[in-house]
Amino acid sequence: MRKVEKGDNIWYTLISFVRISKTRQNILKNLKKRPCFPSELVRYLNTSFSNVSKNLKKLREKDLVICYSPNQKKGKLYALSEKGNLVFEILEQEFNNTLG
Repeated sequence: MRKVEKGDNIWYTLISFVRISKTRQNILKNLKKRPCFPSELVRYLNTSFSNVSKNLKKLREKDLVICYSPNQKKGKLYALSEKGNLVFEILEQEFNNTLG
């Protein structure tokens, strides 16, 4: 895993972007396990479809998730991008370091 250095402002911006939203954190956590459809994320997170959709759009804009079928109206499958995977691993490491 890449170590985030002090001059890496873009990484700190992305980490902060995810940390301020529990929904974004949970979306990344679920996509880390496997690609998901938005309807699956709605069930896993026990939240509204509009909340998942809004946050997936924001995560895509930051290149943290990718959509395998962006031109489809229904059945869009989402996964973590390489950047999203790295941000998730950094957040996971921070969490583990604060626990012990």
